[in-house]
Amino acid sequence: MIASLKAYYDAATRTYYPAESSEAVLVRINQKALTVSDIYAFDRYYDGTNEVALYGEAVLSGVVAGEEELVTAVPGIGVTADKNAGENKPVEVSITLEGAGAHNYTLVMPDGVTVNVNPLPLFAEGFSAQDKTYDGTTDITVAEGDVYGVYEGDDVTVTASGVAESANAGSGVGVTITYTLSGADAGNYAAPEAAQSSAAIAKAVPVYSLPEGRAATEGGTLADITLPEGWAWEDASLSVGGAGEKTFTAVFTPSDTANYESVTVQLSVTVTSALTGGEIAGIAVGSVAGASLIGTGIFFLIRKRRKV
Repeated sequence: MIASLKAYYDAATRTYYPAESSEAVLVRINQKALTVSDIYAFDRYYDGTNEVALYGEAVLSGVVAGEEELVTAVPGIGVTADKNAGENKPVEVSITLEGAGAHNYTLVMPDGVTVNVNPLPLFAEGFSAQDKTYDGTTDITVAEGDVYGVYEGDDVTVTASGVAESANAGSGVGVTITYTLSGADAGNYAAPEAAQSSAAIAKAVPVYSLPEGRAATEGGTLADITLPEGWAWEDASLSVGGAGEKTFTAVFTPSDTANYESVTVQLSVTVTSALTGGEIAGIAVGSVAGASLIGTGIFFLIRKRRKV
């Protein structure tokens, strides 16, 4: 500020003194610099901006005695260097002086003000565990739902994964769904809290090999045919019938019946005649001329023997 007054200058003391007879001179009266303390920034969650709110008593130091009521400090808005979440981020504060005597002062902004910008928690709903067939793992596919809380324009992808409480087959198996974040702005957010769901794990179809060398003799039963471990005839009492290629139902039961289904298949069986060629030649026959004996698939003529 520049003021006009009458004064004379004493070089020895380097001081201006009022003097009625002196000519008017111009004197610059500079604003007095004040400092301020007790200013803080409110910690907050990420909001997509670099602005932070300030608070505190804003205590001024350096005010001329008697003018304390004429000037006050009013905190404004602080800003950080960027919008990202982080701890102890430096804050550039903005404070204004108000009051009748405010024009006589200037303010030195305080240093050392910091703020914690915490990652913003996200919320998820509609994610659900999907049923699957037993595969020996606890991994569960999760059907996507909705995520809330991401600010428009931010690059954030939410991925859900499920873990079953047991790998074994069963219905209503408990599943824990967890979420992970990715993307350029993922660090500004906190993943949704883990959620509980359930899924059915169906029994799997086992891997098996069909038994080989299945053969029987006519007139026998399936019980006469030995099958490998894990295999059994659906009805072992069934007759294999006459000679030829036959088909019967067999069941494969895996060792782990808790997680694998039993498998029912049709097995072919080769049924052979009960009589050999030699046995047929030696058969004692009756005296009926022109009679025919029918074996299984074998036809032959029995001639009448002459009496001697």
